[in-house]
Amino acid sequence: LDDPVLNAQASSTGGGLPSLLTMFSMLIMALYFLLKTMTSGLQHLVLGDRKTTMLAVTFFCMLMAMAVDAAHPDISAHIASNATISKNLAYQCFTQNHNTISNDSQKSNIDSCDDFEWCIDSGCNRFVTNDMHDFIPGSVKHNSTNVSVGNGNTISPCTGSVVIHSIPHDTNIQCDNVLFMPQCKKKLIPATPFIRQHYTLTFAKNKVSLYSNKHNRMILSGKEINNLYYFNSRTLKDVSHKEHFHSKNYSEPTNFFGLPTGRKITPASQDFARGLLESHWAHGHLNFNKLRKLLGLKAGDNPQCAACDIADSKQRRLRQKHIPATRPYHRLFMDIGYTQDSNVLFQLYLDDYDDFTYIDIMTSKGQAFDDFVSLKTHLDNVYAPWKLAYIHTDCDTIYLSNNMKQYCRDQGLGHEFSSRYRHDQNHKIERAMGTIGFPFRAMMIQGNAPKADIPFALRHANVMRNHAPSTPKQGWTPSDRKAGMK
Repeated sequence: LDDPVLNAQASSTGGGLPSLLTMFSMLIMALYFLLKTMTSGLQHLVLGDRKTTMLAVTFFCMLMAMAVDAAHPDISAHIASNATISKNLAYQCFTQNHNTISNDSQKSNIDSCDDFEWCIDSGCNRFVTNDMHDFIPGSVKHNSTNVSVGNGNTISPCTGSVVIHSIPHDTNIQCDNVLFMPQCKKKLIPATPFIRQHYTLTFAKNKVSLYSNKHNRMILSGKEINNLYYFNSRTLKDVSHKEHFHSKNYSEPTNFFGLPTGRKITPASQDFARGLLESHWAHGHLNFNKLRKLLGLKAGDNPQCAACDIADSKQRRLRQKHIPATRPYHRLFMDIGYTQDSNVLFQLYLDDYDDFTYIDIMTSKGQAFDDFVSLKTHLDNVYAPWKLAYIHTDCDTIYLSNNMKQYCRDQGLGHEFSSRYRHDQNHKIERAMGTIGFPFRAMMIQGNAPKADIPFALRHANVMRNHAPSTPKQGWTPSDRKAGMK
């Protein structure tokens, strides 16, 4: 009663008992007058005296208004005053005890934040905790790990295993190799490992959920808090491996990367090959021998990965061995080369007998046919009476032109082609391209030469190749074989 707030409430409730009696008496008088005037009013109405009837009705309405005015104060004002009193009382309780929360809804929200411990982060690829007590005892490994963060790099002093309990779905997830980063303010769950294992991560309005397509069940779910998405989960602390897997209070952990997390991996298990293959996929198709060392497994038979077989496939070498020419100027290999940025074009020729090469610098590919005709005319005179029998080229459009076909037909030349995208069928000419290209680039770099010197560097590299000893030819150079003597 000494509380000024409660006194204010009592003083604002109205007139009490006298007001109630006044209202009751006024209603009785109005009812009596109504019953009395209804009989005489009907008689006046039948007789046509409407004026007397209207006076009776007006007098009755005035009595009713007086009765309502004498009643209890306005109910809306009463509700507003009670709301103000409740708010003041709550404020007084809060000021007297700082540990008390006045609003029940706010109290439930703050308490529930303790169950939203882990934050989902699509930008990281490792689990991160900032509490050393989260790790399963005996699982901590003190190995420094260099971690890339937004403002540079940082060091994680150790890693370990953590058990995360999904509260709404009653699921335990053991996560291995969790980074310990005390300077990180949030505990992070990466999205990438789940997405790679065909989980569905959904963000809808202020909700987030992680669904396992393999098990057809929800694994984790949560909501948005302060512009970040948190899962409704908490860390199970002081849990041993034995307790975690055999206690009835803990559910079976989720398998990630194919192999069961937290268990001893045994190659004798039925699903070992499949699990090792899925781990191979999850680790970016890491070599199986290195993956076994990473997982602490001994060397053994590894499953076959179809994707790795396709990625590592190479063109098979030709089974048919090339039979070289038995005389000079019998077969001539031809190919077109380009320098960097296609600044200079050149056509390279190679004699199949002595490996001697000729080079023509061109301004365009359309010049290739005319240059070949000029070289053939020159070599016909040099090797007379021998004549060229075959030419070997790739499937470039310049070699498939009508002019080339007609010329070969008129000269009696056999035209050999290599298949598309099979440079190994060009035999010696592809090797000669590399032998000339390397010293050409080295000379341009060493001399810091301008682009105008490219034709001279190409010709000089060709000359040096023709005068370089060849090991398969018992030390003879192409020039020696062409001349028939050293």
